[in-house]
Amino acid sequence: HHILLVTVHHIIADGWSIGVLTREVGRFYDARIAASSAPLPPPAYQYSDFVRWQRVQVANAAEALHVAYWTKQLDRPPTTLPRRSGGACVDRAAAPAGTVRRALPAALVDALAALGREGEATLFMVMLAAFQVVVARLIGTTDVMVATPVANRTRVEWEDVIGLFVNTVILRTRLDPELSFREVLARVRATALEAYRHADVPFARVIQAVQPRRDTSHNPLTSLWFALHEQQPPVR
Repeated sequence: HHILLVTVHHIIADGWSIGVLTREVGRFYDARIAASSAPLPPPAYQYSDFVRWQRVQVANAAEALHVAYWTKQLDRPPTTLPRRSGGACVDRAAAPAGTVRRALPAALVDALAALGREGEATLFMVMLAAFQVVVARLIGTTDVMVATPVANRTRVEWEDVIGLFVNTVILRTRLDPELSFREVLARVRATALEAYRHADVPFARVIQAVQPRRDTSHNPLTSLWFALHEQQPPVR
């Protein structure tokens, strides 16, 4: 028995890249066992091609339109979440941390996915809507901003390239206690789709344009993150 351990720094690969890597290693492995040639053609693009493309985007008018969208969307952000009752911030270096795991029944996940299909929304959008509703109730607000990672591979030629493409976008939902959950979901869906259309702008550039009040006790704009990780298929 052999184990292949690959350690990769996040600066050169994101989660999508790991999927590409494991898939291609699996194909080479299968070809080796079958004593056949590798089934993969030479890569048509490298990460450096993406970097050059992004620099061109930053320099053209499209980037200005994206920045204008984020400047308007993130204007006057809500105050940061209190870290303990009373609003005092916890010392990040001394704050306890941990992981809580909960398994959702398959029937519940299927029901959530079905609810999403009724509203032409993804499972991510359904669970984000639920998350934002819970947060709004816990902290007593109607304005919830949540950061989420996006793959940022908006062109087909980047799909099989290994590199750090992932970007951060802010999904801001303004809630109303009178809305039904389906109405909240429709609002979350519209917000997410619009944010994705402007997701090419690097998050650092968004922060530079919005210029939020900076505080070392929390992340800029929001301390809330939400992500739905799809399970990677087995290599073989």
